[in-house]
Amino acid sequence: MGDHRALFLSTIFNMVKRVNEKVLDLYDVAVIQLRKAVNVLGLCEEAFEALKTHERVIQVKIPVRMDDGKNEGFS
Repeated sequence: MGDHRALFLSTIFNMVKRVNEKVLDLYDVAVIQLRKAVNVLGLCEEAFEALKTHERVIQVKIPVRMDDGKNEGFS
């Protein structure tokens, strides 16, 4: 199972590249994957638009105590 996860992560990181001088962020990668899934499933354009648009965002910051004793927040 670890091989599948490594392949998946490798695929994602390979997609986060410069495309026409634009650096793709993870949202862009997710939209690309969604587009592929919509095409495979044969869904309409309205379904794609509804699925790619989020209604709300939950953002959290997790405090982590580092090895050197400092606290650092990750979001």
